[in-house]
Formats: sequence, C-alpha cells, structure tokens
Amino acid sequence: MTNNLAVQLNRDSIEIDRDVFFALLSSTPVSALKVYKDAIAKKRISLTNLKSISEKEEIPYPLFFAPIDKVTLQLKNKERVLYEKVPAKDVVQLNARGSLDRNQISLIIKDLSRKQEFLKKRIITKMVDNTFIGLISKDVNDHKTNIFLAGTIRNYLEIDLEELRDLSKPKVLKYIVYKAEQKGVLVSFSSHNFMPKNIPSEADFSGICIKDKKFPYVFINTRDGDEKPKILESDGRQVFTLLAMLVAIAMNKFVLNTKNQDKYGRGILKQVYSIAGEIIIPIHELCGFNVSNLDDLEKYSKVFKVTPSMLLFRLKLAGRIGKDLNDILRSQLLSKIESANTSHGHAPLPETGYGKYNGQFFSREVVKAYKGGRLSQIDVNNVLFRKGKHTTTLLHDYCNAFK
Repeated sequence: MTNNLAVQLNRDSIEIDRDVFFALLSSTPVSALKVYKDAIAKKRISLTNLKSISEKEEIPYPLFFAPIDKVTLQLKNKERVLYEKVPAKDVVQLNARGSLDRNQISLIIKDLSRKQEFLKKRIITKMVDNTFIGLISKDVNDHKTNIFLAGTIRNYLEIDLEELRDLSKPKVLKYIVYKAEQKGVLVSFSSHNFMPKNIPSEADFSGICIKDKKFPYVFINTRDGDEKPKILESDGRQVFTLLAMLVAIAMNKFVLNTKNQDKYGRGILKQVYSIAGEIIIPIHELCGFNVSNLDDLEKYSKVFKVTPSMLLFRLKLAGRIGKDLNDILRSQLLSKIESANTSHGHAPLPETGYGKYNGQFFSREVVKAYKGGRLSQIDVNNVLFRKGKHTTTLLHDYCNAFK
C-alpha cells in the first residue's frame, strides 16, 4: 500500500511522502480545515491548495517535497528554537497565568521572537542584559518576605501607588505597561485578525512570556476574538496578569509545568500571586477596610483599581475576611461575570489593531528608526504587519500613531 500523496496540477501530478505532509501540518491550525482532512483521506491535494496552506503556516513550500529525514531535522530545529524561547513540552503553565498547548500559539511565539531579534540587531544594538530578569531570585532564595520582594519590584519599576490610584482602570493598565517597557520588558496584547494567527477559543491561558536576555516579551491573551470567552479579560484582570508575569520574570521563573506539578511548583505559583497582589495592594493598607457584602467589595476594588476578585484574594490572604463570606462573595462574583455582556464592540482601526499586538515600545522604536532613515519601508512593513496586509496608508497612519 502506497504511503504517497498526489499533488495535482491540472491533469498532471507528482507524488510526495504522506508522512512529510502529516509531520509538517498535523500539529497546526490547518489540520482542522477540510482541505487538510480531504488530502489525508483521499491521498491527493491540488498544488494551489498545497501552496495556500504552506503560506498560512509559513512553511517553505519546497519542504513538502523533501525526504522525511530532512523534514524531521527541520522540525527538531524549530522545536529547539521554540523550547529556548518558551521552554514547553506538551501543556505548560506559563508565568503563572494559565495553560495551553504550545502549538496553539507557535506562530505568535515565532513572530514575537523575530521582533526581539530585529530590535536587538537593527535598532538598539548595544543594549546590555536586562537586569530586571532575576531581580529578586537571590532574595527569594534567602527567604525574604513577600512584602519585601513586592517592594523591590515596585521600586525598580518606579510604580507610584498614589499616582496609579488617580487613574481609571484602563489607564492603570497602560501605566504599568509603560513602566515595564521603560525597563526593557516588552508587552503585547492579542489582537484578533492582526496577529499571525488568531488564538483558538479553547486556549485556556491569560498570558505568556517569551524569553530574551535583553527584551523579554510579555504576551497577554485578551480573548478579544471570542464571542463568549471562558474568562472575561477585563482591564483589571489584565493588570494582574501582567503583574504576575513581571513577578515571575523578576524571579527568573518563566515556565511552571502543570503536568504532575509537585508541592514545590504549587508553592512558587502561590508566591507569584501573592507578590503580584502585594505590589498593587500592600497588605498593610487593608487594615481599615471591612467588607460584608458584594457592594462593599466592588466599592473598595474601585479605590485600589483592581478587580473585585483580586481584592477578595488579598482580603483572604490578610485574614480580613472569613471563609464562609469569602465563598459567598466568590460565588456571587462568578455569577455576575458569567452574566456580563462580553461584546468587544467594533473592530479597531488597522493601526490600532497592529499597535496593540506589536506593543507600544516596539512600535515607537521601529517608527523612530524608519523616520531616521535606518530602516527601509520594506523592513518596517515586514516586521510590523501581517504578510500581504500592508498599504501605504496603513504605514502613514501607523507612523502618526506612534510618532
């Protein structure tokens, strides 16, 4: 029985190894498409469709005609690069904010990694290693208190809580993003239809961090493409997601494995959450607050500019609320979130959509280098926009938005 697959062009055809076709595409989003399933079942595919799906997955088209041993080597090299950036086998928990199958976002990891390299090699070529990475790792090993560790991070990032609490929640998020990016930690938000690939709704994670000695890239999943997201990623929740990942970077803990996670792993996870909470709600500030119902919780959450669930977590940790009341309020919050309107409104302008994904710092540095004559128009289009989606108008509007 032949193990080949016929690639058809008009009446002619050429055979490729079906194992090669399967190896290159079986773990990609294309595998869910009818064209892929038909090719596997019928052992044939048109040359046009083969080129189309190879472009979708950014797989060099000639690779489908290569022998299986060469393809296997290419895939191992790709796996090694991804492992170095986000060291993940199968399902992982990344920076303490959710789990996912690495293949669901491999193109995003690849693209943001490319941006990191572009920034270092073409724009900021003399950047020293980022001192925020591992900032508190020694202090953690020395068993310093979470209050001390949170203060160290807050001071390093120059987060002023008085200034922060004068802002609206959306502006609080922008404030912390700005503070992180000033220290070389880049921040990207998922942006439906403006990323290399949209994220499947079943991907159950809030954020990841892509390693780099100089410019680690935090990526936050806003679930902006889900009609009914499993978790509503409000501005307040994104604040905590970002803080949790910043804490993990400062601990030099980029990935915590969720498979067979031991007591040690769970302990690190709990500490990450606790330090992130302490950064934005110091525990001593909770002494004067008495919460007896959901209205109280929501009122005080507005004072601290966090989600009610974040405040509830801090109150429980501080011993300011009993288990029974905590359980009641948590149940009420879950019911309220589930019934909330999750509409994400109108689609953003292209420059806004791409800017959200590329990040503020990266966008400004690319635009500045382009206006300074250090980058060509082709360079900018290739690094900022999806392949084939850029126009002269888009580049003009993008430059105006990030001047």
